[in-house]
Amino acid sequence: MIKALPKYSLPAGWRNDLAPLLLFLFLPLLCFPELFLQQRTLYRADLTWIHYPLRVLAAEQWKSGQVPLWNPYILSGSPLLADAQIGVLQPLNALFLLPIPPYRALSLFVALNLSLAATFTYILARSLGIGRVGATVGGLSFGFGGFLMAQITNLNVMTGAVWLPLVLAAFAWALRARRRAAALLAGLPLALHILAAQPQIPFYTALLLVAYALYQTLRIALRPSPDTHRLREGARVWGLLFLGVTSGLMLAAPQFLPTWELQGLSVRAAGVGAGQSIFSIP
Repeated sequence: MIKALPKYSLPAGWRNDLAPLLLFLFLPLLCFPELFLQQRTLYRADLTWIHYPLRVLAAEQWKSGQVPLWNPYILSGSPLLADAQIGVLQPLNALFLLPIPPYRALSLFVALNLSLAATFTYILARSLGIGRVGATVGGLSFGFGGFLMAQITNLNVMTGAVWLPLVLAAFAWALRARRRAAALLAGLPLALHILAAQPQIPFYTALLLVAYALYQTLRIALRPSPDTHRLREGARVWGLLFLGVTSGLMLAAPQFLPTWELQGLSVRAAGVGAGQSIFSIP
């Protein structure tokens, strides 16, 4: 039988957490007023030549009633859904479906991702017992710090990194709850992470999750408890991690599997090892 998850009540004074979250939401307007108050948008390198036009192309195909499977404008045609850099199935790309100019949608897309990065970092920090001030500083540092700002031109790197704090928070919660249902739910932010990111980013996240599981296993091994109990608790950590990762991969399969097939057709596939060819896109 599957046990019901324990009921968790909101911490006392949770309404005080709304102020930092509202700050994260409106801070892009304060940082980049020209993007919202003038007819300007972001422009540079891959953002202009790859990420922006292909997102607009995917949105146009959705609007016409087609699933964006194919890009007919590159050479003799190129896969579009299988190109993980575009994230055709990423929910936030729905902003490009709004009845607004595409350059406005791009500005909103970048601003929302920055706000979400700060919010998810705040959630992770609070879940680890960090106070509101520290969590707010953490959110500002990650959401509006140098890393994400520098990666705006590499939009698929930025949008993937945005979900990392929420993925970590979800898996940490699943290990604390020690329930299979919690691990399955932890797969949801992982799936959104995969749908939004260049393949390297989920790979690094997987390494980080394995490192976290090793850390938890080491803590269990050092406890003064019977060997059988420690073995059972250690096995539970890896079992929950496996369930969560499997859940995330299954939810992201419509994007992940075509990308996996496409990398095998890459011009680099025959010239590098398997660990590198997974990142190659024709």
